[in-house]
Amino acid sequence: MKDYPPLPDGLPRVLSASSALTACPDSVCPVLDAPELEELNGSPDRWIAGRLRRLPLRNEDNEPRRIRDLSAGYAEQGFELRRLGARLLLADGVTSVAEARAAVLGGRQTGLPVMICVELDDEGETPEGVPFASILASVQHLGVAAVGFRCSGDRIDTLSILGQHAAFAAVPLMPVLRSRGRSPEEIQVHAMQALRAGGDLFLLGNSIDDAQLAAAEEALADFRPTDRVIEQDRETLFMACEAEAFYLQPDGLSFCEPIPCQYDMGADILEAEAQGCDVLKVYVDSPEDAENFAENSHMIRLPVCISSHHEVALEMALMEYNGRAFVDLQSELTDSELYTLAKGYGAVVV
Repeated sequence: MKDYPPLPDGLPRVLSASSALTACPDSVCPVLDAPELEELNGSPDRWIAGRLRRLPLRNEDNEPRRIRDLSAGYAEQGFELRRLGARLLLADGVTSVAEARAAVLGGRQTGLPVMICVELDDEGETPEGVPFASILASVQHLGVAAVGFRCSGDRIDTLSILGQHAAFAAVPLMPVLRSRGRSPEEIQVHAMQALRAGGDLFLLGNSIDDAQLAAAEEALADFRPTDRVIEQDRETLFMACEAEAFYLQPDGLSFCEPIPCQYDMGADILEAEAQGCDVLKVYVDSPEDAENFAENSHMIRLPVCISSHHEVALEMALMEYNGRAFVDLQSELTDSELYTLAKGYGAVVV
């Protein structure tokens, strides 16, 4: 059985943006845009999820936007949704690690629970070719309340993605139940299979109707945690870079010599990766170093360890790194400073 922080008290285990429901019962958390929330003209005494509008990942010059700028944009949206009555934030349609991290880092500033839902193909990758595992590893220790996914494949593909990732999930997983063309009986079977494979709550398809909703809720009511077929892996270090996830054993990891940060780090990154080390270590000791690291980190295809004696630089590097990083314990910073920063950005101190 999985062991992770519980969902917020009272949060329904079904979220839906469907307009096909004749009424939205209290057992369902509706997902609304800002204009829909504004029409309610108040804060009803129930769970409502505010949908975070997706932000462009590149600026007018087609250059990648910094995570700090993206997260500020998501925070602004989140505070407005909270003002309108949302008690939960949902970033739907996520397709990259950067988008996922920015939504969580920005949304968590509001104090509201934040969930994301990732768009996947039948192989478990986003349209940009990013594996779901990279996004899950990168955000699940940032304070996200749940990580969902919408698979373009069939029911078997959804169950396969759950089965591949449930053992490494430190937060609830939220598959989307597609309803179009499916009977309530089929919905109930799919929901029960998803729960057994590692799902924890559901985001319902936009066209789900009352009978299909009742079938999904019946599966949730009948499910027993002992029916789950996936055991949590508590030993593996689940790490990620922007385009790949890594499953590492904590003992015997080999690190390259620290790479200094500069304007063009491409040759040093390639040389370090060619050495066959397990983890690529970078030395970040000034805000300028952190900026250079951010500019070059997309080239890295190994787990990353950030070594730094500079608190501001380390935080900048952790903020901008699209993945889940290690932090080098050998530092002039105090253990308290290192562990506090690492925890804030989901990193692992080694």
